[in-house]
Amino acid sequence: MPEDSTPPEAPSATRGHYTDRIEYDIIDLALAFNKIPRSYRVSDGCHANHWHFTVRNILTADRDVLHIVNPDSRASHIEVLYHKDISLAPINVQVNLVISPLLKAFVKTICTTFTPLSAPWSWGTQDEDFAKEMASGMTELEIRKGLCRISFGDEQHVKIEQEIWSAEEERLKLVAKIGCKKCKQLPKSGQTFNRCSGCKEVQYCSKGCQRADWKEHKMFCQIVQITTSAARISTINAEAALDGHTYHVRNWASTPEVQTLAKKMGLKLPARCSHQIIRRLVITGNDTEDNFIKFFGLHAVDEEYLEDMRDEERLEALLKCKKGSFYYAMSTSHNYDLGCPKGALNPRKASGDEERHLDLIKSLQKIIREHMGARLHRITSNDMEDILRTTYGSDHWQCGMRFYIHALNSMDLGYPEGYNPCDYRKDDRTLRHWSGGGCDD
Repeated sequence: MPEDSTPPEAPSATRGHYTDRIEYDIIDLALAFNKIPRSYRVSDGCHANHWHFTVRNILTADRDVLHIVNPDSRASHIEVLYHKDISLAPINVQVNLVISPLLKAFVKTICTTFTPLSAPWSWGTQDEDFAKEMASGMTELEIRKGLCRISFGDEQHVKIEQEIWSAEEERLKLVAKIGCKKCKQLPKSGQTFNRCSGCKEVQYCSKGCQRADWKEHKMFCQIVQITTSAARISTINAEAALDGHTYHVRNWASTPEVQTLAKKMGLKLPARCSHQIIRRLVITGNDTEDNFIKFFGLHAVDEEYLEDMRDEERLEALLKCKKGSFYYAMSTSHNYDLGCPKGALNPRKASGDEERHLDLIKSLQKIIREHMGARLHRITSNDMEDILRTTYGSDHWQCGMRFYIHALNSMDLGYPEGYNPCDYRKDDRTLRHWSGGGCDD
């Protein structure tokens, strides 16, 4: 958690209240993206604010990425995709796999590098059919009209993207071969990095990087040390290509530990979505790293998404949301906790960071009540901006949105039990709870 003098952690566009329908994450991203102002030139005023994007494959990692380039400044960004061989899929499938990472890249990273924040003025890609299908997808998501037009086939932009990618690909190959696993730094002339003494598969530039990477590397390291069968390695690689829920659906029936824990938590198997599993693990105090591995496997391709979901569910559980709150309405209308034994509702104690987050959320609730007075039940997204600008200042107000959403969603706003906000997605009363976006620390 940042110090008091620093703006709080920015909201992640894929965070917020998770539902069992993935499209709401896309809606969050679209809402966040549309809130970012646009300018014809990037913040330095010297370069056109046009971006060119292409799907590329990193051979050394056997993974597809989205390569996003500003041809005028030659600035670039790489967004990892959770699927590979995307270019072989039908155009409509490609769009479904690319549109969310594209919006995420701008909401969470690219736009936040500009002062003030700035969304693209225009963008384009290489293939005409892909551009048209992407434009249709943007229109369906109600992205602002100017960005529902996607140009294609600009030879100069294509050439620049290819040049930048060629250089980047060589760097990625080199990093994969001889770079530090944590910070990606390359050794200087005559310098060699120390390999992990356990697995001998990765190397680090310093003890600090090795310690910082241990949580992520630990399980892989242990597996390599005990693995002698090539078949076992193939199995691990196969698991690495699965998202967490797919892994769960395929493996729950052959995993006695999962069945035992699920019975204890009152969770029916197979669970219908990752959110259902994570929420049940959190509210019963069973959201440990070992249990995550049991349910979702060692290398879920959406691991970051699952961890973000756990962080948000932990805050919601620790807030002990009141009856009449948005969170309470969501949980009752979706039967999130159906079957959970009452005696099992016991989330783990808050960590130091979580305690600071909870204090911040509670202070925001006090500010919201003072600002709104008798109008509390009629609070809108415009009120949110006023409150955050007053609290964090005009330059940093968007950085408080993550905690503001938690503060608002856990307050009693008079929602009846069983009220389903998902039935009223475009209603102002619902939209005020799903506003997201902003800047990352």
